[in-house]
Amino acid sequence: YDAIQNHYALQTSAELEETPLEAFLSPLCYDSARIPPAQIRASFPSIEVKNDHIRIKGDANISLWGGKIQFSDLSAQHLDTEIPEFNFSTNFSGIELLPLGTWLNFGEMKGILQGYARHVVIQKWLPTHFDFRIDALPHRNWIEFSPESLKNLIGLFAGDAVEQIPGFAHDPFFGWMSDRLGGFDLKYAGLSLFADNGTILIETHDPPEIYRILKKHYIFWGRRFKMPLITSTYPVAMDQMGLTRVALVMADQIKALAEKKKAEKNEVHETESSFLSPTKCTSPLVSPHH
Repeated sequence: YDAIQNHYALQTSAELEETPLEAFLSPLCYDSARIPPAQIRASFPSIEVKNDHIRIKGDANISLWGGKIQFSDLSAQHLDTEIPEFNFSTNFSGIELLPLGTWLNFGEMKGILQGYARHVVIQKWLPTHFDFRIDALPHRNWIEFSPESLKNLIGLFAGDAVEQIPGFAHDPFFGWMSDRLGGFDLKYAGLSLFADNGTILIETHDPPEIYRILKKHYIFWGRRFKMPLITSTYPVAMDQMGLTRVALVMADQIKALAEKKKAEKNEVHETESSFLSPTKCTSPLVSPHH
């Protein structure tokens, strides 16, 4: 510490052996039923802290649902300004859709989830730069969705519009008729988003052989059901506010599924409690007045 310059510097390191995520969240009164069955381990051989920045070398790994999520390139800068900046990258792979769908109350899905969010920059708690990709991959030839899970997948992008489909059109796709037909097989599903300077570009992951024939771009494509990207230009350009609105629709849909699951199991009676919100408890780490 330099008292004259009022500067300080700290150099250290940290290791975390594999630990259940529940060990971190339960003391904060999170309901164990809402905590993913994840294990966390971390290795940070170098942590540098100064007045205006923090730089961390190493990575943290979360293991869950047969896969892994890795966080790296962690740093923060401009901490002494009104617009601090936070940076990280993450990769995820091998995450099984079946247990994920069960935990989210999303419905039955069979496949693997993988992707990344690289070079993420967050300023004023908003992501201003990132390179993001997410894909659902098949175990063999097709990604398998039940009628319920496909309906919920559509709802992530269309909100509650799918609930407005008339019964005569709804039942063949999402009712007992579709159950008899065995659900839906998707050839591919995924999106890429790239953000910089307030503009976000969105691309789909169409195989060349499908785009060559259909001349359209699809968020997901299957024989019985497909979701095209409706746009006059490609890649699709969106601003920060547009992306925020889409993210809020998705968050509302996931919250609704979580609330439905809680109601079905009669676990909670407070309908306004949010997804993964702390429950009432007597933990000394949580003040009852906040």
